Amino acid sequence: MRISAPSAPVGDDGLGAAAHVALGATLGLITTAGLLLLNTLLRPRIYSAQQLREFVGVPVLTAVPHLPELDVADPGTSHADRQLMEARPLLTSRLRDDGHPVLLVLPDRTGSGASTIAGWVLADRMDDGHEAHLLELRDARLTLAGRSADCTLVLDAPAASESALAQSVAPNVDAVILVVDSRRARLKHVEDAVTRLVDAGAPMVGLVVNHIGRTRQAARAYEVPWPASEVPRG
Repeated sequence: MRISAPSAPVGDDGLGAAAHVALGATLGLITTAGLLLLNTLLRPRIYSAQQLREFVGVPVLTAVPHLPELDVADPGTSHADRQLMEARPLLTSRLRDDGHPVLLVLPDRTGSGASTIAGWVLADRMDDGHEAHLLELRDARLTLAGRSADCTLVLDAPAASESALAQSVAPNVDAVILVVDSRRARLKHVEDAVTRLVDAGAPMVGLVVNHIGRTRQAARAYEVPWPASEVPRG
């Protein structure tokens, strides 16, 4: 019996290490893209005012690039601040009436900027010469029972999903402003929040969308004015 000496292979019958790494990376990217696509299909984000009107069935009152407020040192110097300056009067004009309404302002979830919007509404009503007061929701029941017909009340409430009190007060107000953070909100979440308010008896619901982005395209998608390139100085 003879044992032949080993010989070097004449070719590589399988994949090399580099090819294995490349294949693994490709499969990883495909899997990640597939999961992102699936998440988008199952939990669609919000991208436009038209999308919200069609899917949720309520109007967008205004949309802002970001909150908190303007740069108090030199307001209006950044483009995002000028977007805020355009968005605020749009909200005011769509809420304007000759009466003295009770307005409930609440976020779809904590941290969406509802307290800042409530402050805007209060300041604009007072600028119009109305008597107006800003209340936290826990003080609302007693105040609503004995309020003057000549006074506007703005109720600053916690998230709709976290407060049974907000839903119990909803039938006793004139309108509800639901503030939505577009970075985190999904259409289904917004629809559920609106449904809870409507089922509770809210007479009218409008949306304010926060964090839409600081681009002309975002302003167009949410149907809000794009500020002029220059801000006149007095």
